[in-house]
Amino acid sequence: MNTELKPCPFCGGEAEITQYGDSRKSTQYECTDCGCRLETGEEFNHGAAWNTRANGDQWISVDDRLPIDYMNVDKYETMKILIVSGGEVEFCEFSCGNLPEPWYKFEDFHKAFVTHWQHLPENN
Repeated sequence: MNTELKPCPFCGGEAEITQYGDSRKSTQYECTDCGCRLETGEEFNHGAAWNTRANGDQWISVDDRLPIDYMNVDKYETMKILIVSGGEVEFCEFSCGNLPEPWYKFEDFHKAFVTHWQHLPENN
């Protein structure tokens, strides 16, 4: 039996499952208002991944701050986080280093398209 889906963490809109996953395809969720999407490998217990996402008030704008204070890092650091890129929630590893000029990157995601980030929920 499917779990009732919680509202979209970004706009509070209603969510729906647009594709039920099985051993050969992913489960896909989408907000009917803002179009936010999540794709998972769920085959059973559909709805669990969407509902374990953190509340919208936990998202931090990359304009406000980054996951690691890259201006004061003494060594390479990596942090597993969730990001919003192109309107979709993605898992990524945030890397930071202190070279002649500080740098940072959101794994293979172009940093210009990453708008928000948050720490992984406690249960993941």
